[in-house]
Amino acid sequence: MFPPPEVRRDLASVIPGARSSKWHITLAFLGDADPAVVASSLAGRSFGPSFRLRLAGGGRFDAVVWAGVAGDLDALHELHARLKPDDPREFKPHLTVSYRFSRSLLNSLSGYKGPSWEISSFQLTRSVAGSYSPLALLPLDSNTGDQQA
Repeated sequence: MFPPPEVRRDLASVIPGARSSKWHITLAFLGDADPAVVASSLAGRSFGPSFRLRLAGGGRFDAVVWAGVAGDLDALHELHARLKPDDPREFKPHLTVSYRFSRSLLNSLSGYKGPSWEISSFQLTRSVAGSYSPLALLPLDSNTGDQQA
């Protein structure tokens, strides 16, 4: 899921020099699966209702620095489970902001609370050598929109 431009701009305002165009939340890594087969298997499926998320706080996995994800995490986990029901790995939603650890970057994310946005679709994306190619935009079901992140 690629946050909308205003969400990326808000996060970039606390991270000078950030390359926000590639920022995304990975719902499921599909590896070397054939993109056409994956897109075909997902077409027409129900993925649950829309929901709201926001970026908040941060952390790290070794050298990787990330922004945390807050909001309707139950709905996000449910969406992940619909995409990869038998995934043995724990789903840890985050948005990677850097692959190089920096204490000052991590400190910049401390206490960060970005604007919320509605998740009404997600994008099937192919990643090759750091370049992203959109393959399909998959809608979520309509929602009342009453939930706040």
